[in-house]
Amino acid sequence: MAAFRASALLLLTALAAAAAPAVIVFNDDGGWNWLQDPRVVVAAGRIFAGSVATGGRDPDRAGNVEVACYDPAAGAVRRSVLHHAGTPVEKHAWKEDHNAPALLAWPDGRVLAVYALHGVEAKLYLRSWSPGAGSWSAERTVMLTPGSRAACPNLAFLPGANRGQGRLFCFFRGLGSLQMPSWISSDDRGETWSIGGSLLKVGRAGPGAPDLAWGKDYLPYAKYAADADSTIHLVYNLGHQSAFGNALFDLPIRDGRFPRDAAAGSGTRIFQAGPDDVAWICGVEVDDAGRPFVGYAVQKNLAGRPNRGADHRYRLARWTGAAWSDHEIAFAGSRVHLVPGDSCTGLIALDPRDSSCVVISTDADPRTGLPLLSAADGRRHWEIFQGATADGGRSWSWTALTRDSAADNIRPVVPRWGGPERAVLWLRGTMRMPDDYHLSVLGEILPRSESTPSP
Repeated sequence: MAAFRASALLLLTALAAAAAPAVIVFNDDGGWNWLQDPRVVVAAGRIFAGSVATGGRDPDRAGNVEVACYDPAAGAVRRSVLHHAGTPVEKHAWKEDHNAPALLAWPDGRVLAVYALHGVEAKLYLRSWSPGAGSWSAERTVMLTPGSRAACPNLAFLPGANRGQGRLFCFFRGLGSLQMPSWISSDDRGETWSIGGSLLKVGRAGPGAPDLAWGKDYLPYAKYAADADSTIHLVYNLGHQSAFGNALFDLPIRDGRFPRDAAAGSGTRIFQAGPDDVAWICGVEVDDAGRPFVGYAVQKNLAGRPNRGADHRYRLARWTGAAWSDHEIAFAGSRVHLVPGDSCTGLIALDPRDSSCVVISTDADPRTGLPLLSAADGRRHWEIFQGATADGGRSWSWTALTRDSAADNIRPVVPRWGGPERAVLWLRGTMRMPDDYHLSVLGEILPRSESTPSP
């Protein structure tokens, strides 16, 4: 009987291992921030993931801007270098996660990559990949107005703009002398560009300011999402990690008619933080009906306290057509960076095709908030969970995609993919600061029918 039980246990273990999705190593040295989008795209049947290497495995790769291309049919990964940092000075400057590229997939299978040296230069860098050539074009630059310091590009295409001919937009921070959300546009799919302007005008909060009560200069941190026709949603929060009492807004921009220097607080308010809380945008998508949904984190109840940054919560807000339906959905755990009070979480990722499904990174049980202690080393680690809701976000079921890890799993991404599968990519390793990390880019491909847990 004992031998039979042992054999049965081995069989069940083997079946479970066979049923588990394979973890794909897209890049053995790469990190990304979350203020550039899309970071991962699917084109010509391949998955493209952009990142910045730190040189932990090969010192010559330090500061390289890279794109890994995974072909599911062949089960093979090919890594390309978009920008090589040659000298020690260049390696030091480029070795930062904010320098990761934004990617855009065209219907014909081509991919556009845009990247920038974080807040330093008055230019953006571009390269393109085509399935015919199977390689990347030579690097080009787009020169901005003097005094600009570009950072964190985001790409969006509006098919209905430009009299139905379509228009490509690149959003970034830092046009001119202001570190404000800015834009340029192209009517020939990135070959030539027109300088746009700044989207928001932010001054100094003073006594009685309606949205902020902390009386110093503050910056908007923005994310962007385009619908299938002519509207782009600019979702932003005001202020960084010290902006207690800040707010989160959605500013729809229709028909490519971008406001110039709109007042901070323009748009619809999604969330108003309390005096001890900080809201931090993570992601925004638009569903097939043209309604935006937003994932974000809130640092809770810790203003001025020594353990500030220890309790974050994830929230999901959806526009119903008349108002925002907004719910706290999970415990996000503690801060990722070493800076006390930092508001950087493991992040929440939205599925562009399904607003009832999210993927989160947390070092706490998403249901209870209790610390996640790994059986591998007895330490607390960030793990990846997938959540599903059947009641509009009021209640959630959670399934662990990683468990008992010996390293942290952070910053998940779910790319838009029109097929029957869902891809989930994330970073695994150690994250200390934006310029000090040792991470790999991993991912799984899951059948949609099996990857969404039943509520």
